Amino acid sequence: MPSFPFVSSKPSSRWNFLRNTTKSGGFANPGSAMLPRHITDQISTELYERIIEQLVPDTQSLVACNLVCRSWAPRSRCLLLESTVTQDSGRRITCAARSSEAVIYATADGIYRDDAERPAMLREVTQMEILADVNLFLCIAGGTFITMPFDALKPGSSLDSGHVRRISKHVMCFTVFQSTEGHRVCVLKTSALSSTVKIFDVAGDQTLNLSREFYLPREALLPAQFLSRSRVVVPLKGLPRGFEMVDLTSLQTQSLLNDDPAWMALAKKTKPMSMFRFRTNLIFVCFDKVGFYVDRQGNMARHDLVLRWDSTPSFFALREPYILAFSDMRITVWNIKTAEIVQRIHGPYHSLNVPQLDGSVLVGNQDVAELVFH
Repeated sequence: MPSFPFVSSKPSSRWNFLRNTTKSGGFANPGSAMLPRHITDQISTELYERIIEQLVPDTQSLVACNLVCRSWAPRSRCLLLESTVTQDSGRRITCAARSSEAVIYATADGIYRDDAERPAMLREVTQMEILADVNLFLCIAGGTFITMPFDALKPGSSLDSGHVRRISKHVMCFTVFQSTEGHRVCVLKTSALSSTVKIFDVAGDQTLNLSREFYLPREALLPAQFLSRSRVVVPLKGLPRGFEMVDLTSLQTQSLLNDDPAWMALAKKTKPMSMFRFRTNLIFVCFDKVGFYVDRQGNMARHDLVLRWDSTPSFFALREPYILAFSDMRITVWNIKTAEIVQRIHGPYHSLNVPQLDGSVLVGNQDVAELVFH
């Protein structure tokens, strides 16, 4: 069974894990890994530090470099821990986002960088996202959807009122679709009777242009998800088929699922939650009790691969071939190719970000940690 290790964000526990882990999955022997000092002393400090820096983000290679000799350890250890965020004040971290340069996270009293500096004093931040290629930072603070230049949050920069743009109020959540054709943002407002969806196109000057706005006569349960750049899917409460798909060109709606008795028997009296599309044109849909594949016509596919959750999930994240089911007291990691449980990560962790298919999965409570996939 493949390993799926969880790395704590606290420097001591993270370092202990990295120190003892090797690429083969076994445990390193520090004595056998050391090189003679008369060899390493011939390499200048500046040279080997430059070489070690080129290994980022290859964690396993950095671990190996740390075991070579004492003079290699400081720089290797620094690179291993540079994305670690620790919040020792006891304040609960509500959300986080990561770029290649930094981790940004939020508590009740503001937005912080991973160097513990607070560049923005926005309150009640519940979601954030970094679009580094267009220098844009998105977040929801106090129910208001806000954008600002990402550069304004970096060390040495200052954030003033002119940087902060308030786009929409009473927002529950947003979803980002990134593509070479241009990024899109789906902003969702919801109430007990209806939901409002706004689609924004990200312009090159760090502005958002409203592209589409439409209403759905039901309450949305979780964030809308892009099926493609021109189609978005919203899980709706009380909808017999669970998921409503909207064509963003014509604004016509249709159900994601057909009246297939196979899936209807599985998902009877369940709540729709998430869906994930694969390159094979199959879609994996998640209800609160079960998950399964459907094809492009909305009929159930792969009848042999049905995942019945071992607890009641509140959120799902995909990192192929794994799907993470977050519940109150643990994260259950499933292999969606075998329908087997790979690992259970116990603890009151919650998801801090909405990861892209190949992005980091950040979790936490009073600190930020990253799930590392092997």
